[in-house]
Parts: sequence; structure tokens; C-alpha cells
Amino acid sequence: MDEESKELVKATAEGVAAGATSQFLDKLLGPVVEGGEMLRDRVRLRRWKAEVKMLAKAQAFLDDRGIDPSRVPAKILFPLLDYASLEDEEDEVMLDRWAALLANAAAGTERGVTVLPSFPRILSELSPEEAAILDELYREPDPQRVPSLYSYHVSELQLEHESDPLFYTRCFNLDRLGLLEASWQNVRITASPPVYQHRVARLEGTALGLSFVLACSPPSEGSLP
Repeated sequence: MDEESKELVKATAEGVAAGATSQFLDKLLGPVVEGGEMLRDRVRLRRWKAEVKMLAKAQAFLDDRGIDPSRVPAKILFPLLDYASLEDEEDEVMLDRWAALLANAAAGTERGVTVLPSFPRILSELSPEEAAILDELYREPDPQRVPSLYSYHVSELQLEHESDPLFYTRCFNLDRLGLLEASWQNVRITASPPVYQHRVARLEGTALGLSFVLACSPPSEGSLP
């Protein structure tokens, strides 16, 4: 096969692969993206809308508190904008968390709280249900409170969490990320033959978890001590 024929085969194969990839993305993205020539533009538009909504929320947090935003380090700003743009634009609660994270980073430590470069990545790995567990554990988060004092038994959880079939999996993930510490116990679920299941018994706060929740909460109205 001469070089010209080889190039033609190569181009044809690449074209087929690109078409197959486009069709695969269509299925993954659902009706929001229809593929074809407009595929990338539609993906960008969807991400842009989520990002714009998040930026507007962050600006509102700062404006309401009379805080003039300062420069945010690139290691925090760029990953934050990138990850936030992947959020569901209709999920106002999650977008509020991203907006609060950006507002605190822009407010500085005098009016906001410390935002670590790892926080955008951590938030990007949380589902709305996992973020809700953190909200319930760290109720009224206080930077002066010992993190381990934020704790509760599974029996104290609201029914919506107890009925979540992935609740224990979500706790494993939050524990993996260092946002809480979960104590576990083996519970017999059948008598004969005996079958045991590893279940969470108690959740306890960590220093990282408390700092993260504070960073994902709107900046304080006044200066922190």
C-alpha cells in the first residue's frame, strides 16, 4: 500500500472514530446535547450557564456583606471555575456552595475563611446527598468549636438519609475524603445462615471537614476572630 492510500485509510478510520465518539456522547449527555457540528458549542454553553449563575451568586454574597473581592490564587480560581461549570445549573443548593467557596476565597481570611487549593476538587467529588450529610453533621459550623464535638449516631439521622440505599456508601466516601470519621459495626441481617453487613454506627467531625463546610458557607458579616 502506497503512502497516499495509507493516509486515506488513516483519515477514514479517524473520521469513523470521531463519529462513533460523537454518538456515544449524545447518549451520555441525553437530550440536552444533540451532537453533530454543534456538540462542542452546546457543551460549552451548558457549562457556561452554570458558571455564570455561580459567579452571580458569589458576587451577591460579597455585595450583601459589603466585601470588595481581592485576587484569588490561580491554583484555587481556575480549578474552581472548571469544576463548578460541571454542576447541574438547576441545582441551586450545590451552586450556592460553589459560590460561597469562591466568595470566601475572594474575601480573604479577614472576612472569609481559609480556602485550601484542595477544596474545589473535594467539592467536585461530592454528590448533593453527601453534601447534605455534611450540612446535617456540621450544623451551625463554628470555627472555634472542637470538630469532634460535631457528631451523631445513625439512629439520630433523618428518615430521608436512613432510607437512602447508598447512605453507607456516601459515608465511606466522606470518610475517604477526610470530611468526617465514621465508626462502623457488623450487623446481622439474616439469622440462618448468619449474614452480616458492615454498617455505619456513628459519624464524627474532623478539622478538615469543619474547615471545608465553613469555606462552602457564605462569608461572615463581620471579621472573624
